[in-house]
Amino acid sequence: MKSGYLIKLAMGSGRNWKKRYFMLNGNTFTYYVDHKSVDKAKGDLLLTAEASVEESVLPGKPFCIMITTPFHTLVVAAKDAEERDAWRVAIEKSIMVARNSIRGYITKKGSLADGGKSRKFFILHEAAITWHKDHEHTQDIQGMIKLNADTTIVLNDDLYKINLTDSTNNVTLGLRFEQNENEYQIWKAAIMNILKKFVAVEKATVKRIENAYENATKRGKLRMRPPKGGDIWDEYYFVLTMSEILVMEKNVDGHMEVVDMYDIHPNCSVFETNLGLYAFELVTSKKVLHVMSDSRESTSAWIHAIRASIANSQPEENDPLINAALNRVEEDIFYEVSFLEDKPLGVVLERSGEWAIVKLSNLRDTGVSIGSALTSINGESCILKSYAQTIEKLKNWKPPLHLGFRRAPRKTGYLVKLSRQRRGNSQKNWQRRWFSLAEGRLTYRENENSTEVKGDVPLMGSAVSLMPSSETGRFFCFRLVSGVTSLTMQGETMDEMMDWASMLYHAIAIANGGSHILVMERKREAEEAEKQRAREEAIAARARAEAEAKRAKEEAEAKARAEAEARRKAEEEEARRRAAMAEEERLKLEASERKKKSIDDATTQLTTAMAALDLKQLNDVIENVSGLDIAPEVWALNDARALSASLLAKEEAAKQAKADATAALSAALEVATPHTVDELSHAISRAEEALVEQELVDRARDKLIAMRKEKAAMEEVKAALTSALSFESMDSLVEALMSAATINLQDPLVDTAQNLLARLQAEEKRRAEEEEARLAAEAAALDAELEAEERAAERLSEEMKEEEADAIYNAVTARASVHADVGVDSDEEGRNEDDSEAESSESEDEEDQSASPPMPLPDTDHLKKVAAAAAAGRQPPAPPAGRASPPPATSGTGGPVQLNQVKAKTYKPAVQAEEPSAASTLAPSATQSAPRTSARRSARSSGRRKAASFRSQGRKMKTRQERLEEERKAAEKSVHDTIVTPAEMASIFNAYSRVDPSGKRVIQPLHFSTIWRLVSADKGNLFKEMQMFQKFDKQNDGFLSEEDFVKGWQELARQPGGAITVDKLKDLCGDDKVLL
Repeated sequence: MKSGYLIKLAMGSGRNWKKRYFMLNGNTFTYYVDHKSVDKAKGDLLLTAEASVEESVLPGKPFCIMITTPFHTLVVAAKDAEERDAWRVAIEKSIMVARNSIRGYITKKGSLADGGKSRKFFILHEAAITWHKDHEHTQDIQGMIKLNADTTIVLNDDLYKINLTDSTNNVTLGLRFEQNENEYQIWKAAIMNILKKFVAVEKATVKRIENAYENATKRGKLRMRPPKGGDIWDEYYFVLTMSEILVMEKNVDGHMEVVDMYDIHPNCSVFETNLGLYAFELVTSKKVLHVMSDSRESTSAWIHAIRASIANSQPEENDPLINAALNRVEEDIFYEVSFLEDKPLGVVLERSGEWAIVKLSNLRDTGVSIGSALTSINGESCILKSYAQTIEKLKNWKPPLHLGFRRAPRKTGYLVKLSRQRRGNSQKNWQRRWFSLAEGRLTYRENENSTEVKGDVPLMGSAVSLMPSSETGRFFCFRLVSGVTSLTMQGETMDEMMDWASMLYHAIAIANGGSHILVMERKREAEEAEKQRAREEAIAARARAEAEAKRAKEEAEAKARAEAEARRKAEEEEARRRAAMAEEERLKLEASERKKKSIDDATTQLTTAMAALDLKQLNDVIENVSGLDIAPEVWALNDARALSASLLAKEEAAKQAKADATAALSAALEVATPHTVDELSHAISRAEEALVEQELVDRARDKLIAMRKEKAAMEEVKAALTSALSFESMDSLVEALMSAATINLQDPLVDTAQNLLARLQAEEKRRAEEEEARLAAEAAALDAELEAEERAAERLSEEMKEEEADAIYNAVTARASVHADVGVDSDEEGRNEDDSEAESSESEDEEDQSASPPMPLPDTDHLKKVAAAAAAGRQPPAPPAGRASPPPATSGTGGPVQLNQVKAKTYKPAVQAEEPSAASTLAPSATQSAPRTSARRSARSSGRRKAASFRSQGRKMKTRQERLEEERKAAEKSVHDTIVTPAEMASIFNAYSRVDPSGKRVIQPLHFSTIWRLVSADKGNLFKEMQMFQKFDKQNDGFLSEEDFVKGWQELARQPGGAITVDKLKDLCGDDKVLL
């Protein structure tokens, strides 16, 4: 319908403008990147019955169009007002068509090849039903069933099903309306109406065929060439009327039926051809008819009859190509050539219809271009004359001869041409070629600079027509048919297609002898004749009017003389009559003035009384005026009576309103509570309006103030309860509950707070008990470990010699003492020690262990042997196989260390060094000193680690209530210490907010998610982001105002750990840090 470039506003962001190529095709408004990529749409807009289009003005774009549909809103801008209005009118026409069509989602039932049942978007057209993927892809047709007179319909009113079958194309479609009776009835009625129209058209066609025999201008048998060519021409019966040619043959029943029809209009042409003996062709805009008769006389008769029908035909009013070609007539170039010498003209003319067309001419010598049509001879037009009349005037010409011509249209440019397909190759090949229209021929070359002509098509006997995209698979295509030659071309835009097609249509009309130009010329000649007749009639009418005027003048003069005498007598009589009437009028005027004065006085009295609004005074004046005989003529009397009745009604209403207001105020005072503050306030307002006694109003106002204070106190306590419930702080809960008890607050929040307080106290008690049980379990485990070590030492002492047993026993005793001192005393005293002592002790143990790693306990038998050797002064035996001898214990100087020395140095706080025995005074070997040193080192390391553990447990034994109180205080301190002010929060709000349709700045959920991801560690947790948005959105309206935004962050800062998140907002503050 229309195409061209427009500037489109982005539908998503609403900020960007981009130039796009738009096409309006039916009810779909599709746009592409440019006109060269129309095979891949960027998007489309479905124009429905609910759609609307209106002009709009945006900043920098004064010529905008806003298209609104139930699905989207599209804004486009044109380059000027003319282009904007053209698009708006075209879109409005498409919307009107959509309002007359039916569309919607229906369940489609087809064969397995069609996918079985599926829900598609269907559109009911004038002659077909198409289905699409959805309403946003109506430019892509997934399937179609054509509606015609042969279409059968089966209805199931119980299941709301419609089955359609196109027997011509063997296509079946099943529609189910999902229990929607209303929609089913609408589609059913619409489809039935279309099928009825087709049946009516078919009946009309049958009737027209019947009438064709009666109205035929010629009929007979002719042989017709097959549409796809061939040497066998079949015989058919042809019937020619003034508007069409019917091709008929007998069917199997012996009746004549129509095989094909060819409409006749002014752009048709008929010529003899060389396809066969006595062959001729009829060229229409859609197809070509090649026929052959059995004699030259028959061929001439048929050609003459067809040309007569063409000459008397009328162009189609709704054909866009004809309408565009008609505008080309005004662009034709006319020129005149004069021949002043008596010599051959050098111009060859040929007949085309009834026109003489220049077939051969040397432009340089004659000034006449080939393809021009002869229009005048010596100033006399020959456009509407027959070819014989035109040639007769040229016979035996004498100089000077002045010939007028209409030049054949000219045009050049690039078009895309469909190449001829080879046999066995179904793929279409499109190539860009340089076309040239001149001298009644259309030629094309490979490019503009090429000299080789790739194709040459004469326009005489040709026809051009537009082609639908469904036939070529491309937009903007048109076809040129000339004899057996068919040329399909494509323009880059719709305007280019119409420009070329209309130019070709007009050039073909000139080459074929006039066509629609003859219709225009006849119409123009008829108009000129009508104007000439009107001028002649005007001259005759003027002459008749002058004669009539002269006769009327004479009669008027005679009549005027007679009238003058009669007038003189009448004037004298009139003078006497007027004198009598004047006297009578004077008497009436005096009476009227007296009456008017009385009416004015009464009106003044009534007006004054009405202005005073005094009911008694007004009634007295009304009574006085009503007694006068002029009362019916006093206009203010009715107004005064109406005002009196109104004042009386108002007085009664005021009394009643005062009584009602007094009663309502008294009742409100009696039942006044903090919950009925609004009712009491409303009663006071009514009492003041009704002028109730001031004492009662003052008493009610004092009561209202007291109730409002009490209500404010209750709201404050509720707020405290809500805050304590949100933080789950026992101190805040206790304080809020005490306040609620003070004012005797009865509210579900009190019960909720009491339940929460009881639960918090129970949880605190349970945690304390669990902590005590854990410490007791650890102490019991430590005792069990010490007892196990003591038992191991006792078993070892029994197996060793007495001296060795004593030494080992002393070491174990010292170890137990260390355990007792470290494990028990540290529980009491270690809490006051610095943690650094435990750390230094642990580091010393680590150094001892790294210098001398612990060794396994030596074999008992080997120890006995070592002790006996030492007592006898012999060399100690070697250790048994599989046991390594531990390295000898050394002192700081590198010498051996005695056991009693180790004990005195290491366990001095717990055990005194004992006197050395005979065995112990000897320099112990590595076998004797290793296990003792290892045992002491293990005991010392274990004791220090347990002491550090007990001190750590002591520091952690704080109640949950203390920790919660510390967190609350830290949160409050963070809120006060944060550097993010409300003004800075407001600047962030302005940076991320957008203006909604009402003009208010708000933050949408998506923008809030962006801010939350910038200040929190939750990256991409959309669920949590929406939870936080709901907490901020107190009004639950789907967006955040500035007040919601600032209060939300302030409340978050008061929560544990929330101040840290809020403090990160400072990174977004400042013009140089705001992220858009």
